[in-house]
Amino acid sequence: MKLIPVCLILISVTATALQELPVQPVTQAPRAWRPVEFALDCESAANPYDPDACRLDATVTAPAGTLAVPGFWYQPYARSVEGGRERLTPNGSPGWRIRYLPTEPGPHEIRAVFVEKGEKKVVWSGHFDVAPAGDGLRGLVRVEPQHRQYFTTDDGTCVRPFPLIGMNTCWHGGGSGTADYEQWFGEMQKAGMNYGRLWMWPMAFGIEVLAEERLSYNQERAWRLDRTLDLAAQNGIRIMLCLDYHGIFQTEPDYWKGNNYWPRHAYNAANGGPCATQNEFFTNPDAKSLYKKRLRYLVGRYAAHPALMSWQFFNEINNVYKVLKPSDVVAWHDEMARWLKANDPYKHLVTTSFSGWQEHPEMWNLEGMDYIQRHMYFDGLETKAPPAEAIAKTARRDMRKFNKPMYIGECGVTWKGFGKELDPHFRGMKQSVWSGIMCGTAGTAMSWWWQSIHTGRLYRIWSALAGFLDGAGFGSAGWRPLEVAGAEQVSAYAMTDGATVLLWLVDKRYAYPNNATQPAEPLAGATVKLTLPEGENEVIWYDTEAGKNCGSERVSGGAISLKTPEFRADIAAKIRQVG
Repeated sequence: MKLIPVCLILISVTATALQELPVQPVTQAPRAWRPVEFALDCESAANPYDPDACRLDATVTAPAGTLAVPGFWYQPYARSVEGGRERLTPNGSPGWRIRYLPTEPGPHEIRAVFVEKGEKKVVWSGHFDVAPAGDGLRGLVRVEPQHRQYFTTDDGTCVRPFPLIGMNTCWHGGGSGTADYEQWFGEMQKAGMNYGRLWMWPMAFGIEVLAEERLSYNQERAWRLDRTLDLAAQNGIRIMLCLDYHGIFQTEPDYWKGNNYWPRHAYNAANGGPCATQNEFFTNPDAKSLYKKRLRYLVGRYAAHPALMSWQFFNEINNVYKVLKPSDVVAWHDEMARWLKANDPYKHLVTTSFSGWQEHPEMWNLEGMDYIQRHMYFDGLETKAPPAEAIAKTARRDMRKFNKPMYIGECGVTWKGFGKELDPHFRGMKQSVWSGIMCGTAGTAMSWWWQSIHTGRLYRIWSALAGFLDGAGFGSAGWRPLEVAGAEQVSAYAMTDGATVLLWLVDKRYAYPNNATQPAEPLAGATVKLTLPEGENEVIWYDTEAGKNCGSERVSGGAISLKTPEFRADIAAKIRQVG
């Protein structure tokens, strides 16, 4: 028996191992809710990305039980920035890694088995101690089980409401690489945001898109995704990871003169793949086998990242339904969601997405789809209703029909660009963001055009909303829409948990797209009627632009009328029982 002490980890290669392997603990001081990683030297001439040829399997036994964790092939890189461009240089030889997320402190045991050509070899076993959790992200994101409207984070000792406050952050800029996320996530954290979204597409994080990447995953992009998830965790940002997008099935350039990846795709038969048509991606047994192998790799490499909130199979898959059979797409989602839930040791949430507000009940009724995600661009909807009206209507319908959390995963005043010429005062953007929270979805509507948001320093929109929600306990099981009556000059939206009321009023003259290019004139004395908790209540009026309180008053409970102070475009109020 060979003992190698390293900090808090005591590694032991058992006497029953068929070979003694150099085992390098990558993590030097394990703590709960921080990934623990080991590098193993398992020599093989087989393809390390094909688990049918060879694979590394680990089992980790914690105080509460045992988890199966797939190993993965890893190429380390050194990162440098030259002339504003990120460069990655291989830094050592590639090899096998095991990455595990401890969810509790205490003693842990690990056993690694290498499988090649069906022959299993116990290559290493050992044990390590995990210290209690420190600062930073803790817990896994779950669906709140009582009313299934919101998300929670559960770290095994405490369940916390988790309303999503964020935007899309899908890819980095040309050449700058992960340095962009150092800036974006840092600003998001300061603004009180907790959610972002990444795309595994060919120009950023996609590891198996092009022909040469089939079962030979792009390690530079995989490394960049590792680093970006690390940056997200450091800044308190949870990530929805989108695994594919509709562009992989397109054959002709789109509005942006690109995104037609099917002629170059790894699964296309013209490139040696198994699929003669795009639809065979969803039906061909060999294509599905390839995809499950990629899923296994993603689980092994990324599931242990504390920033990972959920897996998203596709972005806007209905955009290419003209070349796909929808029933085959749904059956594929059912099969792959079941596979993920059986093989992801941490049981992350699973979803997909559609453009528009059509129902798609065949997809959302699947047990494997944990929550609903729709994309709304307000120049492309069938109705030209203001953001809050459209989002409220869709949220009510989805909650009634599917009993699952939903939120608007993408939004904007136009799908064609940032749209500043249409929305120079950013009222459309702001009203979309606030609408998601105040109309009963699981979070803000998630703005697109994140690079322009950063350049324009528009984080104040989210920081003002985060400040308004601070201390309200918003997102727990009891929160529900509250009826507001008597509103003539304003559109009124309210949420309550029975003790606190959050009220948001939008001047109808400036409910986007009304008078969008005109400066807002003040409005005072608008009246609404609502029912408050019995007893004395304090009404704290809130300036949604400045992000600060702008007045207060005391009112008795029961059915009352509230009259607003002067405001421009919109105003909010937090109403609580005194004491």
